[in-house]
Amino acid sequence: MKPWAICEHLADLCLEEFFAQGDKEKELGIPVQMLNDRDKVNRPNSQVGFIEFVIAPLAEQMAMIFPGLSFLPANLSANTQNWAEIWKQGSSASAEEIEKFDARIAKVTGRFKAFNQRREVNVRQSLSVQSEVSGEL
Repeated sequence: MKPWAICEHLADLCLEEFFAQGDKEKELGIPVQMLNDRDKVNRPNSQVGFIEFVIAPLAEQMAMIFPGLSFLPANLSANTQNWAEIWKQGSSASAEEIEKFDARIAKVTGRFKAFNQRREVNVRQSLSVQSEVSGEL
């Protein structure tokens, strides 16, 4: 939810921690957890998945509860698109795989467009109620 430069840096730090754990798991001869294998994890795809299932729902609820944080979904939407571009540039995916990936990205970014529209309606309604109450006083 941070601006891109911070987002990318924190993602790198987080993934490096996961990979260090995976390296240790390999060293100990135990099964390597799904996101911990540096040889198998696709960095941008893992970030899009994390955003889809964990961060997007959290960002939306945070912005609804704390309207001052309404910039967070916009950052998240932009970051999701940045991860998607990195994935596409480094991918040898088929047209069908790219189409499926684009649909995932559209679902996340569409979620925030809908959120912003609902938020704007709520703000207008709130301002309308406030002006009515002010007029009655």
